[in-house]
Amino acid sequence: MAEDTRPIDPTCACMVCKNYTRAYIHCLVTKDAMGSHLLLYHNLHCLLLLQTKIIASFCEFCYIL
Repeated sequence: MAEDTRPIDPTCACMVCKNYTRAYIHCLVTKDAMGSHLLLYHNLHCLLLLQTKIIASFCEFCYIL
């Protein structure tokens, strides 16, 4: 990861994936708490997106019945 210039997830639209590379976050995680905060932001974004999709699928299922 120390030399990987790709985003964490190329398909993710969060602020972290748009602005930071894996190498930069790796550097931060090894030296500073800011890297952990950026990873937390990315993970929360992914979880909220997943939750939104799950809720939408439940709503679609309710209308099918």
